Amino acid sequence: MHNVVRSGFLLSALFCLSANFWGQSVEVQILRADEVSRNPDIVEGQRLIGNVLLAVGTAEVACDSAWRYPNGAFQLMGDVLAQDGEVDMTGDQLLLLPDSGLGTLTGKEVRLVDRTEVSNVRTLVTTALNYDFRLGLARFEGGGVVTTANERIESWAGLFDRERRKLGFKGQVVLSLDSLNVRSEWLDYWPGERKLDFPVAAEVDYPSGGVECAGGQWELDSGRGWFVGDSLTTAKFLDGDLAVEGDSLVLRDSLSLAFGQVVLQDTLGAYRLTADSARFAQEEEGKRMSNVELRGHASAWLFEGDSPLKVRGPALNILDDAFGRTLLAPNGAVLDFDDVTAAAESLKWSESEEKVTLNGSPVLWNGEDQLTGDSIRLFLSDGRPEQMEVRGHALLVSPSASGFPHQLSGRELDGEFEGGQLRTLVMTGNGRTLYFADPDSSAILEALRDSVPMPLAQANRAACTEIRMKLDSVGLSAITLFKAPAGEFANLAELAKRPLDGAQDAAHLPGFVRRSRPDRNQELMRGVHPSATETQAPWTPPVDSLLPEADAPIAYSSTDSIVFHVAEEQVALHGDALVETGGIELKAARIDYFAGIREMEAVGVPDSADTWIGRPVFTQGGKSFTQDRLRYDLESRKGLSQHAVTKEGELTFHAERAKRFPDGRIFMKGGKFTTCDAPNPHFHFHLTRGMLVPNEKVVSGPMYVKVRSIPLPIGLPFFWFPQKDERSRGLIFPSFGNGQDLGYFIKDLGWYEPLGDHWDARVQGDLYSRGTWRLSGTAQYRYRYRFSGNFQLSRSSIVSGGTAGDPGASRRTEFFVRWSHSQDPKARPNGRFNANVNFGSSGNFRSQLNSSQEDFLSNTFSSSVNYNASIPGKPISVTATARHNQNSSTGRVDLVVPSLGVNVSRFELPLSRIFAPNSVTRKWYDRIGMTYALKSEQRVSGTDSTLFEEGLSGLIERATSGVKHTATASTQIKAGFVSLTPNVSYNGYWNFAALDKAVSLDVPDSVVTDTLRGFYADGDWRMGVSANTKFYGTFNNRKEGRLRALRHVVTPQVGFSYNPAFQRRDTVVGLDGSVLEVYDPLAPGLYTPSELGAQGSLNFTLNNNLEAKIRDREGEVRKVRIIDNLSLRASHNLQADSLRWSDISGSGFTTLAGKFPVNVGFAHSVYARDSTGAQINRFLWEEGGAPLRLKRMNASVNGRWNGNGKFPWSLRTGYTMRLQRNWQTAEQQDTTILTQNLTLNADVTLFEDWRLTVGSGYDFKAKDFTNTQVNLFWDLHCWEFSARWIPFGIQQSLQLRLAVKASMLKDVKLDKRFQGSGLIR
Repeated sequence: MHNVVRSGFLLSALFCLSANFWGQSVEVQILRADEVSRNPDIVEGQRLIGNVLLAVGTAEVACDSAWRYPNGAFQLMGDVLAQDGEVDMTGDQLLLLPDSGLGTLTGKEVRLVDRTEVSNVRTLVTTALNYDFRLGLARFEGGGVVTTANERIESWAGLFDRERRKLGFKGQVVLSLDSLNVRSEWLDYWPGERKLDFPVAAEVDYPSGGVECAGGQWELDSGRGWFVGDSLTTAKFLDGDLAVEGDSLVLRDSLSLAFGQVVLQDTLGAYRLTADSARFAQEEEGKRMSNVELRGHASAWLFEGDSPLKVRGPALNILDDAFGRTLLAPNGAVLDFDDVTAAAESLKWSESEEKVTLNGSPVLWNGEDQLTGDSIRLFLSDGRPEQMEVRGHALLVSPSASGFPHQLSGRELDGEFEGGQLRTLVMTGNGRTLYFADPDSSAILEALRDSVPMPLAQANRAACTEIRMKLDSVGLSAITLFKAPAGEFANLAELAKRPLDGAQDAAHLPGFVRRSRPDRNQELMRGVHPSATETQAPWTPPVDSLLPEADAPIAYSSTDSIVFHVAEEQVALHGDALVETGGIELKAARIDYFAGIREMEAVGVPDSADTWIGRPVFTQGGKSFTQDRLRYDLESRKGLSQHAVTKEGELTFHAERAKRFPDGRIFMKGGKFTTCDAPNPHFHFHLTRGMLVPNEKVVSGPMYVKVRSIPLPIGLPFFWFPQKDERSRGLIFPSFGNGQDLGYFIKDLGWYEPLGDHWDARVQGDLYSRGTWRLSGTAQYRYRYRFSGNFQLSRSSIVSGGTAGDPGASRRTEFFVRWSHSQDPKARPNGRFNANVNFGSSGNFRSQLNSSQEDFLSNTFSSSVNYNASIPGKPISVTATARHNQNSSTGRVDLVVPSLGVNVSRFELPLSRIFAPNSVTRKWYDRIGMTYALKSEQRVSGTDSTLFEEGLSGLIERATSGVKHTATASTQIKAGFVSLTPNVSYNGYWNFAALDKAVSLDVPDSVVTDTLRGFYADGDWRMGVSANTKFYGTFNNRKEGRLRALRHVVTPQVGFSYNPAFQRRDTVVGLDGSVLEVYDPLAPGLYTPSELGAQGSLNFTLNNNLEAKIRDREGEVRKVRIIDNLSLRASHNLQADSLRWSDISGSGFTTLAGKFPVNVGFAHSVYARDSTGAQINRFLWEEGGAPLRLKRMNASVNGRWNGNGKFPWSLRTGYTMRLQRNWQTAEQQDTTILTQNLTLNADVTLFEDWRLTVGSGYDFKAKDFTNTQVNLFWDLHCWEFSARWIPFGIQQSLQLRLAVKASMLKDVKLDKRFQGSGLIR
């Protein structure tokens, strides 16, 4: 290479010399010489000696001596010095050729000094120098060195162009310029412009890096450089451990741009980048940061392990700062490593975080599995993916043999890699799975053979909160669903009947998307997602005629987890597992479903205390079957159980082994049945073998009875027991006992008869040994969601005073009717009918045929039948009622048949529409509200023995009828802090009978009364206004203490009411003018208006509330009501001529210690009385007495206490006091009548199953206990024991009862009753 460059340089130099020689010349003048001589041997030759000075063009040349040859050439010798402007040249000899203007300077050391730049003198040292005096060009060969204060350039040959200010070097050029070092075979240098040109290959070193190129340029001041390669090599840039190659490179202080086949590589092997072009950002001052932008076919290989991560895209950015390198792909990227490929609209790789983030429809393929989401992050370790995060709409799609992809979706997905392969996935939030079963090849072949529709694909579709997945080299190996998973297994046609919101069809989950995996050589386009979306045609089920026969869908769920074992085709449900299919239900702690053989296996599990929990419960046709283990075949519908338990009604069946058949029959071995539901029954009937036919019967071989584990000598060789769900007619077994005065009895003997689906009836009777008997019939009905009720009619014949037929014995007949009807409120919301009827003869409950103490002590009975209807959206309701009241002590009966009411609830008049139609705010008169009520009744009264003697016509004749109307209007007006409430009301009375009285013409001074039938109307009205406000008084305690604050609220109210006088009374005047009688003509009417005098009353009310804030022992401040309400009331009648003031009454309520509610009421008078006790129009203080006189007072206090501990208990007490002061004429003073009562109810749980209740009271006036009763209850699990003791009173008794709880064995009981004084049996 060196020889080639040298030869080329010589040829170009000779060409230049010859051109100048023939075409140009320079004038040479001899300016000075000490001696001039000629050499006779040389024709026309001259010798110049001593201080020779020549002018060569514009230059001057000095030397010691010189020869001038005939051809004009000069040979200068000895300390040759040539000065051409700012250029000095020195040497030993100079051969000057004026015709060409060239001079050759030689010597041991030839120097050229350029002083053009005073501050930067440039010196060339060589052994031979050719100088063109005409052009100012200097050339050297054979090696030379150019130096300045900061430059050093070595080369074999060189060129100095004084005019162009250019230096050219060829052959082994070595340049050191400031901190720049260059090695090349050819280099051009322009010192003035401080520019370097590399026509051939060069190596450049500088602090920011190094360059190897086939050619290029460098601007020293701007730091800009251009470097190119050639057909064989590329330009290279080296900076520490970074190497950049390209067809061309651009530097600005450092590497700036690279074009064509760009390669960036870490020389340590950490990464490698390729692209069509690259842009390098400069480091910011004070920051170690650089940025590389790759454009066009950009790729990055990230090496930190055995195999690299490869990122490719239309553009990549590399950021290198103090924290490490970051790779960005903003216009789409594809990531490849091993069998994993990822694509997204943008990608980021962080070296410091060891993380890759993909955004913009990211998708990742692991083998053949595809994952998508809103974003995907890969966490690296030693350059290899270790963990993965998918956030937002995570979806996993995996191929299946069915032709439909397995799918799993959720809100987030986390994964872990092993050896570069994805092995574990965890999906969280709104998890869903759609997992397809492998096709049944035998079913497909059978369909082809029989030309029937092909079986449809079957899939598990489930939902849960969390999904965990295991993957192997093949794909998904196990899927586990956590946190209350639930799902179903069915064919696609069945799943299509229950579509998921947002899913395009039954074969895809909501949000399903599938993308094509990018080829590794695929060209990526800017602005286009690297992975194209694959269109999926929606799956539609075939028409019904082409649907194949299919198995029933299987619905399943669990509270813990569900595991799909893919290869084994097994589904394992853990924790309260539930499977439902084809009318059967299976619950257990764990259930395994084997899809290949369509079998289920269910077992319970032991808990921490080694207690067996979650035992399998199999339910079919409403019947449940519990066992320790169950294996069930869904094809044959057969099941095999161990330690099975099932309930049929109140019966519980146990079996060591049981086999269930498709028709529901159950064969048992080692069985037992009982009504005790304990795991180890307290008693049972033991069966060696048996068969249970649900809803029909139980049949067994030898059977005997056991109590606990002790067999009793009670057994049968064969046993048959009917067991049906529907109600069955049958005998009602009686009870036996002693009825004291009535004799021994057989009680409640009867017959039960079902009457269809909604009715049943029973007839029962009692028979006593002394002739008393009772017969009753009861019917019950129930229509679900509509109404229900019962009807009972009883008749009794009671013998008293001995045995029937004995002298002195008597017989009386009693009857009683009960009817209860209740309508479901949802049946007819705007109309409701209810009835509660209780009536009969008065002595019915004192006949001792009924053991209810409540009925025995009750002396009043009432009935009500009513219908209520309302108009939707209107304030109108209508009520029709029939009522009955009966007093069993007096025999009085009151009937109201019928009672009709119409009510219009408050409604406001929109008066603004009339008086201010354009107003947008409510006026005070818009708040005027009105109500209306109409009440119409017909009443009749009498005794229970005579009420119906005259029949229906007699009842109508004696009935009293009437109609009353009530209308009100009121409003509320705010006047500052005072509220005003004006009101007016009207009462209208319609009656249909009146009295007419006159003087008898036959009997002097006597009155004849006549009742007139007709329509008689009257009415009255009143008006009023009230005003009220509130006053608050507060006290804040700033000192330490438990009392923190007090607040007193006073609510005064003043009202005025007025009504005119309504005088309705009439008089009968005798013949002598005397008044014989004053009477009310409307007295026979039901609603009789009152005789009212004119009234104008002022009403005064003063309400008080007192509250305190108390700090409790824990330091918390709480509010305590000291006086909840203390109210004082009085009125003053302005229209009365005397006794204008009413009684001053008051009431109060508070709670003592937050536990004891206290009520107090009282009334005082302000007027004095005369000797008869009548009030007179004089105040008490005017008579010298106290200002107030107490008339009556009442008070009550209640308390309740509870205790937990070992013996939970509760105690409720109540005390009531009533005081009445009555005037005694004889003593001329008041007599105080005081009644006081104390009630007590207690309840205590003595042991876990023992409970004792006591109820009693004490009358302080009678000095005797009131109704007292003590009850003891003992729960014996499947048995119960109770005792009721009434220690004194008319129903003094003791009743003991031991019975089986189950209603079907209710006749297995022991019932004893002791009654009367001394509890004689």
